[in-house]
Amino acid sequence: MSVKFDDLLKEQLQDPEIKKEYDDLQPERAIIQALIDARLQTGMTQKELSELSSCFVFCSPSYSGTGEHGNSIDFLTRYFNFSFADTVTTLCRIRAPSFNATAGTKQFSLPQQAERPFGKVVKYLTGRGIPENLVIYLIQEGLLYQDLCGNAVFVDLDESYCEIRGTGVGNHFHGCRKKASDRFWYFLTESKPEAVYICEAAIDALSLMLIHQKEGKNEPAAYVSIGGVANQRTIDRLKRKHGVVLAVDNDQAGKEARKRNPDLPVLIPEGKDWSEDLQRNRYS
Repeated sequence: MSVKFDDLLKEQLQDPEIKKEYDDLQPERAIIQALIDARLQTGMTQKELSELSSCFVFCSPSYSGTGEHGNSIDFLTRYFNFSFADTVTTLCRIRAPSFNATAGTKQFSLPQQAERPFGKVVKYLTGRGIPENLVIYLIQEGLLYQDLCGNAVFVDLDESYCEIRGTGVGNHFHGCRKKASDRFWYFLTESKPEAVYICEAAIDALSLMLIHQKEGKNEPAAYVSIGGVANQRTIDRLKRKHGVVLAVDNDQAGKEARKRNPDLPVLIPEGKDWSEDLQRNRYS
């Protein structure tokens, strides 16, 4: 005689110790079910979802200065009263690349532009120490715009790579979209660079350039963002160029990237990254 799972569970939960353990696992079960529901709603395959699993462990240093810590799920559920299902579905749609549900292949697309003058982007970047005239220049040259969500979008001239940065208070989102795994964003001080500085983010690349200018170092250079040190293929592609310097963050991930590339000269920020160094020097 077979026993139904629900009946067996109901019987087992009569034991207080078992019920406590079961209740303690409720948040984990809710997340798992939300992942399943979100995968079905967004048309992802199981493989595609597993490739995107890192989007759910994005951790913010603090929530807008409140001193509270947590990941993206914590933030949306705590401050916007999202359900687990709505949170996971939202994160899938925001952070995932576009997928062709029938073919199962990634499709590249740029976020839709907002109407100018891109005030949120200008305010955000000037607040990070980037001069307004440089921000306007990037916009005019087609290297930067604001999307419909108010994010800053750094895009290369070939429109094969874009880097998306949240601009709102407490919005630490940083993501990339690319046509191929070795694409990157860059800014040239002159058309024929003699040095190439590999940074993790576009803001860091611009910050390092500004630091060099303040130090009187005005060599023709390309300041590159690879969108994170995990993009080793991009580093390998850039290695073929002359004068390449690895200038990634001063943290554990950056340290591991430097170990993976012992053939490259390195430049390490004093703080966590070049943006932090620029702002520290700006206000000191």
